[in-house]
Amino acid sequence: SSDVSSDPYGDLPEGKLSDWNLILLNHEEDNKIDGELDFEKVKFATQYVDSRAGEAYKAMADAAKQEGVTLYLRSGYRSISEQQTNYNANVQREINRGNSKEEAVRLTNLYYTVPGHSEHQTGLALDINVASSSAHFENTPAFAWLKEHCAQYGFILRYGQGKEDITGYRFEPWHYRYVGVE
Repeated sequence: SSDVSSDPYGDLPEGKLSDWNLILLNHEEDNKIDGELDFEKVKFATQYVDSRAGEAYKAMADAAKQEGVTLYLRSGYRSISEQQTNYNANVQREINRGNSKEEAVRLTNLYYTVPGHSEHQTGLALDINVASSSAHFENTPAFAWLKEHCAQYGFILRYGQGKEDITGYRFEPWHYRYVGVE
């Protein structure tokens, strides 16, 4: 609609789900990729990300640093095989805790995504945290800063608190997705 008054966000650009930065991956069967995507990667410490998201992350991390907040990129791009390894290891961890295989898969699906469905395979999903630990990241100055400023750099908090019924994932205060400043 061209009626901006009906749009609480103003005059937003039109996007298509085929846009490189809007690829939708999640638990839904149709929202997957069958192979590795071809994109330029850039490295931050030990992690790779899509270079376009990397430029935005660097600008965001630099701005945070100027305000006394250090952001730490804990996880970025994951290949399908790396995602499979992580997924299988968590299922096995849950089985070792005494859960049935069915329950282990159910519990794993709350935090891990079946290969082909993970946003990390796009290089656009970044797990941002503090260097010391991921426990209770939502109570840190880094999380408060990200929540206030991430959109200015094209990132969204992907799995928000209270949104589990929409996203299909538990609250992950560290998981940010690059969608573009637009």
